[in-house]
Amino acid sequence: MYEIAPHVYLEDRYPGVVVGLLRLPHGTVLIDSPPCPDAARAWRTALRAFNGRGPDRVLVYLDYQADHCLGARGLSNTIVAHTYVGEMFQPRTNLFRGQTAGQGENWELCSNLQGMRWVAPNLLFDTALSFYWDHEPVTLRHRPGPTPGSIWVQWATPQVIFVGDAVTQREPPFLADADLDAWRATLDALLAYDPGWTVVGSRDGVLSWEAVHGFRAWLDTLKARLHAAAEQGTEPPALAEALTQEWLPRWPASGTAQATLFRQRLEYGLRRLYERTFYHPRPRRRRRKRTT
Repeated sequence: MYEIAPHVYLEDRYPGVVVGLLRLPHGTVLIDSPPCPDAARAWRTALRAFNGRGPDRVLVYLDYQADHCLGARGLSNTIVAHTYVGEMFQPRTNLFRGQTAGQGENWELCSNLQGMRWVAPNLLFDTALSFYWDHEPVTLRHRPGPTPGSIWVQWATPQVIFVGDAVTQREPPFLADADLDAWRATLDALLAYDPGWTVVGSRDGVLSWEAVHGFRAWLDTLKARLHAAAEQGTEPPALAEALTQEWLPRWPASGTAQATLFRQRLEYGLRRLYERTFYHPRPRRRRRKRTT
């Protein structure tokens, strides 16, 4: 665990996501949880050894994806998320069964997932929620785009903002549930911040403003390519395979297993996004019956 600003800490040694910790006079705000069981236990141990402040601890889910929230058990009795995330948890069984395997999520590389259980959020909000545990509040804001339930956590005192999967630099983004127009608007809102703010991504840790600009430009390119493919009537499998082949080198993997994961994530996400928002199959012409 290392400090990136006064009372703001990151831990990036766990596979899955970069987890965060904010130390305030009245309590501690945790951001996300590592999905793998061994990493989740190590994080709980680190938190017990950490000299916290104040009596309270809350855990924030930046998203409903398993990478963000699978290892949450035992971290806090109060778990905060967007209302949409709460809705996504309703049909889930308590026991994690890995129903989304094959979609390129990082938990798929975890071992010993047997017995892992979901922990549903119990404090939900729609637009914004603030914790007044310091002279400047920690504020959670709904920022859709990567998913309908994505949120940010910002603390003005040290000028730090956690943006979840809104920007990914070292890994392919998750596109399956994305809304590109909302995502682009979300990044425009981020780019309106003063450059003195520190931006933290769930997959990368601290991000440069150049990375934010570059990712925003890539989303424009992505939308244009999907729109052009739809105009040409390109079938979803062919479109997803071609763009994956072209863009996958942007995110070099560290090994064979991760390379497979990245390919699955990008290809699955591109196909699902294209099918949902761009592709409209052309109706087949009926053959006329021959008359004799």
